Amino acid sequence: MKTVDVGVLLDEGRSSGYQTLLIGGTALAIILDGMDTQLLGNAIPALLREWSLPRGAFTTVLALGPLGMMVGGAIGGVLGDRIGRRTALLCSVLSFAAFTLAIATVNGVPMLGLFRFLSGLGLGGAMPNAAALASEYVPRRQRAFAVTLTIVCFPLGGTLAALLSAQVLPAYGWRTLFIVGGLLPIALAMVLFPLLPESPKYLATRPDRWARRRSGPGAGPTSSGRSAMRCRGSGGASRDGPPATGSPRSGRPWSRSDRTPTLGYDPCRRSRTGRRM
Repeated sequence: MKTVDVGVLLDEGRSSGYQTLLIGGTALAIILDGMDTQLLGNAIPALLREWSLPRGAFTTVLALGPLGMMVGGAIGGVLGDRIGRRTALLCSVLSFAAFTLAIATVNGVPMLGLFRFLSGLGLGGAMPNAAALASEYVPRRQRAFAVTLTIVCFPLGGTLAALLSAQVLPAYGWRTLFIVGGLLPIALAMVLFPLLPESPKYLATRPDRWARRRSGPGAGPTSSGRSAMRCRGSGGASRDGPPATGSPRSGRPWSRSDRTPTLGYDPCRRSRTGRRM
């Protein structure tokens, strides 16, 4: 019985351009997260003029956004553990994008507050799952940098919101600002959907997901969450557990075709000397 620890393969392997691309995707999701968080604050002066309301009328609305983010962060973390970090991240991005778009249709403070709270759920849920994916995509020696890069993109999104508001508000109004703020995350989610793989460490503990990479029966993971493999003979190998393909030197332990990670090397493959690698 050959036991393969997915975490060790990723922690000790070498990073690749594909992994860098994945980190860039998660970072871009957080940039748009930070942008949509700050759009309302930039749009309030235009709302004051159009609705003829005092600034104090928006106090509660401004508080509902952070409240939704706090609740969404807790929910997003739980969902990431249950349905996968990739799925939870994409759902969060689509959620805050949809409710940001909905803000463009409101005509009063109550509906504005409701949509702001609902968008906050998605805004808060994106951060923990993006950080978790960033940490699990890269080797251990680069993990701190990857997570830090993802997190610091949030204030960068606030800067982008200010630049976008300066260009859109005077010419097109506040409704167009929220339309743009909703369409950009939707476009990003469409790009990430075929590109972004699920966390390999998460999949290693989910035997029901292994069927995406192979057909036929297989044994479940060991109690420690690692996958097991068994090889027979020098011909066709019979493996129990999730698949193991590629090489640890290939630098790319995932397949783009189904967004499911492989384990990095094949313990059933023999070297030129006949010894099992």
